[in-house]
Amino acid sequence: MKDPREKLTKETRNVHDLLDEKLHRFAADAEHARRTMAGDSMTANEKIVSGVDEVKHLTEAELVAVKRKLRGH
Repeated sequence: MKDPREKLTKETRNVHDLLDEKLHRFAADAEHARRTMAGDSMTANEKIVSGVDEVKHLTEAELVAVKRKLRGH
């Protein structure tokens, strides 16, 4: 049987990772919404940077989710 401290540590890390994942997904959604609302007022460069930021946040969210799943949420 696992040490109760190990279980607590695992659960704490899982909660932290879950919150981190949700924050990254929220940031990606906000970036997409910002780009959609700005429309043509954004320059092409701003749109590219915004799109890259969105993909970056989605990728980070997926990495955190995989880490949590590997740990055995």
